[in-house]
Amino acid sequence: MSFMKTGDWRIVMLVDGTDTEGKATYQHIYQHRDGRKACVGNGYCSDPDLEWLLLQKDRQMKAWSRRHTKRKKVSHFVLNSVWIYILIQGCLAFLGKGAWVLLSILGYWATQSFSCGVFHNLRNLVIPSTNYLYEPKNFFFSIFGCLIFIFIGNWLIDIGKFNNLSIVFLQLPLLWFGCCMGLIEELLQNWKDEEFVNN
Repeated sequence: MSFMKTGDWRIVMLVDGTDTEGKATYQHIYQHRDGRKACVGNGYCSDPDLEWLLLQKDRQMKAWSRRHTKRKKVSHFVLNSVWIYILIQGCLAFLGKGAWVLLSILGYWATQSFSCGVFHNLRNLVIPSTNYLYEPKNFFFSIFGCLIFIFIGNWLIDIGKFNNLSIVFLQLPLLWFGCCMGLIEELLQNWKDEEFVNN
């Protein structure tokens, strides 16, 4: 959803100032594809068609904001629940492995965070977006940098000896679990923002 465009209208000039009472004012000058111009300011619009479009756009933004807030809460719940479970497992491992477990938890954080970065940059390479002005080589450099930090995360996990996460009867390697959670984090981020981008 573009701020500068509304339907066949686009902003051609932004004017800011103050009124006689010293209050901040603004005026947006819009131009239609057919050449018409309209002024939009504090509480008024000189063209009824543009006024209706702006009202619809405002409603869409408010609806998207409500959905985004709900999805953000879901994402935080998922990611925080996983972190709470890992910290509980880390506390149990702390009894046998000592304070070195903290390095494994730090390594997991690095693995999840930078795996998210890898998947984010891979997505931007495969599905180019007009929101990004970077060249493909910059994405490759970012991916390479993230992979280095994932390797460091793996090294920290090995030092801490908290290598596996117990889920019921399964023993999941903490490294690969962190990579999977990085993918999930990236998917959740896209899920939160997809409607805004599509609009």
